[in-house]
Amino acid sequence: MIFLRSASCSSRSYRPVTVREEDRTIEMPAIQAVFRAIGKSAMKGNRFAQKTLAELVTSVEAVDHESSVALFGTAVEYKLAWSQEIERCEKDGIEPPRPVPHPANIILDPASGKVRFEGPQTKEQREQLEACLARRDEAQEEVSYIAEKYRPSRSEKMRALYLDGWHWEQRMFDIINNAVPRRYKANLENRSYRDGASRSGHALVELAKDKRMRGEYLGESHSEEP
Repeated sequence: MIFLRSASCSSRSYRPVTVREEDRTIEMPAIQAVFRAIGKSAMKGNRFAQKTLAELVTSVEAVDHESSVALFGTAVEYKLAWSQEIERCEKDGIEPPRPVPHPANIILDPASGKVRFEGPQTKEQREQLEACLARRDEAQEEVSYIAEKYRPSRSEKMRALYLDGWHWEQRMFDIINNAVPRRYKANLENRSYRDGASRSGHALVELAKDKRMRGEYLGESHSEEP
């Protein structure tokens, strides 16, 4: 079996080559062309090609398994260490650190050995998430404020205006809430269930289907409580 031992050798393995396939030619990395040729020979019954292909597949699977085991072990150590440090700081009344990724966002599956990340993995992603959560909080405040104004109002015109703003902010809340990782989701208080109001978990689909803009809700009459 051939092992790639140098950068120059590796670069040659991935240089583009032209391969003829029936009446057309295609371009692919040299190493891919080699695997392709071995695979075709193996399918035609070439025993040497079959043996070589089996060895290659076994080698790749072994490397992949080793990488998965190493990643899982590193993730376990990272999650445990940061969880303990955060717990210690909270117990001592100290502002806890904010590692990225946060240990609570690292999901470990011992049965499969898989590691999953449900949250920001860089500081930039964390800043974007925090900005989205701040806008969602603002939408919640607006929904609660408008709901208080809407319910006692007896003016059809004002009720229509209130309901329009209510549904606009509710949709904004749902769009953001639907997009954030599970750990950051929240329940909207004072949700409207009137026609035109977004539903939790469906806001993006509804928005894609609904061509009406915010201003087109103005002037509609709504006489029932949401």
